[in-house]
Amino acid sequence: MLQEKDLQTIKEMFSRLKKDVTIINFTQELECQYCKETYQLINEIASVSDKIKVEQYNFQVDKEKVKEFDIKRIPATVIKGKDDEGIRFYGIPAGYEASAFIESIIMVSQGKADLSMDSQVLLKPVSTPVHIQVFTTPTCPHCPGAVITGNKLALGNKNIVCDMVEVSEFPELAHKYGVSGVPQIVINEEISFTGNLPEPAYIKHVLKAAALTGSKVPDSIAPKYAPGKTLHVSDDNFEKEVLKSDMPVLVDFWADWCMPCKILGPIIDEIAGEYKDKVKVCKVDTEEAMQIASQYRISSIPTVMIFNKGEMQDILVGVQPKNIYKDKLNKLIQ
Repeated sequence: MLQEKDLQTIKEMFSRLKKDVTIINFTQELECQYCKETYQLINEIASVSDKIKVEQYNFQVDKEKVKEFDIKRIPATVIKGKDDEGIRFYGIPAGYEASAFIESIIMVSQGKADLSMDSQVLLKPVSTPVHIQVFTTPTCPHCPGAVITGNKLALGNKNIVCDMVEVSEFPELAHKYGVSGVPQIVINEEISFTGNLPEPAYIKHVLKAAALTGSKVPDSIAPKYAPGKTLHVSDDNFEKEVLKSDMPVLVDFWADWCMPCKILGPIIDEIAGEYKDKVKVCKVDTEEAMQIASQYRISSIPTVMIFNKGEMQDILVGVQPKNIYKDKLNKLIQ
């Protein structure tokens, strides 16, 4: 299923593997559209590293293993390190989801979730089960990011389990949860949102679900501003962080799917570092903060707005040279 150049790329990525990983596949011979292809694909991926072992179990016969990993449907694949890390892939991890599958193998092998310190602190109080389902399609370029973030949270807290669910293979689940766009994330049957949200916003939904099941989580989970760093702002804290700021604020309206936004991103980060203690630099994901994006009539991204004392001073659409943004800021701080 994979070409030689694909295998070579995967081999290079797997140079980051540290500890052994076991890929556990659940299958059956009848009434499973992609079981055979799933097993073939994961074996081809595993073949490029001696640190990866593949095990296969029959969903109907191997009841103890099915119960051990709480497998509900097939094809199902578990990525396991020394312990069960709570990472599940339901359906074939093909197309764009192959990247999430490979990256998850690397994360489990390294034994770390690569979460920010703020995220680690926020996840620590989660003491009750949290079940994340990330609904995807193989043709969705935004889905792998949502899967990887969910898997990071599972690695970051043993009470969290994250499932990738390929919607075309499980249409009954798509119907049950009203999946109309992907990625759609459903947490503990109670919380649902669409889009590949930034880590702080993703965790916010997880903590809401955890609180509903009895975990003692913080009342306020908005990330704090750190001088010299960009701050992700949502509908919930835009007024506090931007409109009520005691210093000028540069706000970058962006989205994960927007390539010009990614080009501008490093420039915005540099400005945050250069104007430390003088200007607050914020980023607003327009797919997450739809209320704010609508309020300020954001119709094209990236859009950068500069605020001072609660009032918008300038607006720049598209990617501009760094000195353009600096000139605008310098007029406010001189």
